[in-house]
Amino acid sequence: MAYVTTLLDNPAISGLAVQIPWSFINRNEPGSDPFFPAAGAYLWKPLDDVFTAVDQWNRNHHNLAPKTIQLLPNAGFTSI
Repeated sequence: MAYVTTLLDNPAISGLAVQIPWSFINRNEPGSDPFFPAAGAYLWKPLDDVFTAVDQWNRNHHNLAPKTIQLLPNAGFTSI
């Protein structure tokens, strides 16, 4: 998570645009029930790290403009 904090500390950066292939997040078969996916079907840790880092930065720098997150998931044919 330190690499994200380093980016956020740069005053020229107003936020992060996170581009991640859906196939990276959904590594395994989620199962037949969309409301109760199989354990280990999704890997959320990289996105959790980004959201945690931005939240902590915004809390620690409440006197500055908040940093934002833009999610750019690749889906469809480009998801592999």
